[in-house]
Amino acid sequence: MMQTDVYKTLAESDGIIDLVSNRIYPIELPHGAAVPAIVYSFSGITPVKSLDGESGLDAGIVEIICWAKSYMTAHLIAEAVRTAFKESGLGVMTDALQDTRDEETRNYGVILNMNAWSEPNLGGGSSTISSYTAQKAFVGDGTTKDFILPKFRSGSLLVFFNGRLAKKGAESDSTAAYWEKSTCDGFVFRVAPKGGDYADEVLAFYEKA
Repeated sequence: MMQTDVYKTLAESDGIIDLVSNRIYPIELPHGAAVPAIVYSFSGITPVKSLDGESGLDAGIVEIICWAKSYMTAHLIAEAVRTAFKESGLGVMTDALQDTRDEETRNYGVILNMNAWSEPNLGGGSSTISSYTAQKAFVGDGTTKDFILPKFRSGSLLVFFNGRLAKKGAESDSTAAYWEKSTCDGFVFRVAPKGGDYADEVLAFYEKA
């Protein structure tokens, strides 16, 4: 379950524990709670559909706020959160970061909006998406259209483009963003994902052969 996966990733990260101890809360910071601390919440969890029907994945937006008495500490926590999710093997991509400040306590905060994917029916640890599928992330360079993956079973590939499910179809379908290779070892984008300072991010989930 996505909620369990997110909490376990935060609570079991040595880098996060070193900064906030066990002060990790859902929804809101308790009144009078000490900082540094982390607050996490979900703005929506939606089953992901594919051309083959139910994909077995849930997609959601996770908001994580890192609170601290100093601006730099808040950003150190935010960086530890990003590192923890990167190392976890979960399907999580940071969409945006934003500074904030509590008017009452004058604590500094960093808001992370993250796109997350998780298997919906099984909870925690070994039941994350990485236990039954593989995933691979790519960053656009403005020229590459052809992306290589380990061998996968036909019909099992899902590709997210900048956090949104990309439309899969045949090469002859002008509305399709990408199509699977006939060799089942990758996919091809119709238009090369852009590179540079604002490079496109591509995340592929596929069933292991």
